[in-house]
Parts: sequence; C-alpha cells; structure tokens
Amino acid sequence: MSFDLLNIDEIGKQLDTPVEKWAMFDLINQRYNELMPTIFISNLSIEDFSDFMGEEAVDRIRENRGFSVLFDGRSYRRKGA
Repeated sequence: MSFDLLNIDEIGKQLDTPVEKWAMFDLINQRYNELMPTIFISNLSIEDFSDFMGEEAVDRIRENRGFSVLFDGRSYRRKGA
C-alpha cells in the first residue's frame, strides 16, 4: 500500500534497535525512490534527529528540497498542568 503523503510522528521514541533503524531506512529509501513526500515529527534537536536516523537516511530526506521547521515554544499540554 502506498500513501500520497506519509506523516511519521514521535521520531526518537523507538528503542533504537538495528531492526528499527533498518525498517525506517527502508521506508525512507522506498519513498525517496518513488519521489513520495514524507513528514517526520520529533522532539529531538536537529543534531539528535540526524544521529538517530543515520547519515544515509538524512541524506535522502534533505535531497530534493527537504527541509526542517523548528517550532520553539512552550508545551500546550503542560500549560494546563
């Protein structure tokens, strides 16, 4: 099954096992080869995101005008606490 747009949330919450890294790279590589857009959402810093995903995956994400958007502000969920 292929989706026109894939959104992957909570990047960095996985166990960071070799199997998970391979599965994520495989997914990114497939979408890269098919020129399909993918959105990655994470609370990691840019540097930690790159370390977590791996150099090869990040290279594919950045190619073809891939970019990051930083939302820097207070947590809405913690506001009511």
